[in-house]
Amino acid sequence: MLHYNDDIIDDVNDRLNKRLHTMRIVGIVIAIVMIICGILCLIFPTKTLSAIVIIGAIMLIVSGVYQIIDYVSLPSILRFAGNMSSGVFNVIIGLILLISPKQLTINILVYIFGFILLFYGINKLTFAHQLSYFNMQGYSWPVITSIITIVVAIIFLVSPMFVSFILSYMLAIYLIVEGIIQLVETMKLHDLIL
Repeated sequence: MLHYNDDIIDDVNDRLNKRLHTMRIVGIVIAIVMIICGILCLIFPTKTLSAIVIIGAIMLIVSGVYQIIDYVSLPSILRFAGNMSSGVFNVIIGLILLISPKQLTINILVYIFGFILLFYGINKLTFAHQLSYFNMQGYSWPVITSIITIVVAIIFLVSPMFVSFILSYMLAIYLIVEGIIQLVETMKLHDLIL
């Protein structure tokens, strides 16, 4: 019977490590796309404002679909309802942004991104707490990035007129910084040993 339990542990370990490998690849691709989009926003600031809606909407939809798939594929003990609700929320907001008139959307976009960033930062802070609960190393990066994300969200919500004026630059900086942080976090993922 002890041999049977070792087989189960090995199987769970293999499945989780395969999942981590997939997460590394997807995380690296998403991080690189975020950095490229951020650089494009810096290079073309005047054209960026109208493109922000489309790029942001597509990124929200892709991110939301990934979060939903991520939630469904996790073992039930590791599932966090915030990931599923965040994924559904991102998909809905992304679809609304794609079908709304651009002039109206730009004004509302600041508030939407503020709330999304706030929710994302809180969700990431909760994830960091889970990592610390399981005594996993390297949970300081999610704590730092969640605090930065929450501060940026508060700036979006407190001064929306100023933010809409410099939205393309702020989005560029955020995409580049978050892309680099996600790249670092993804590269630091190591295989689990149960």
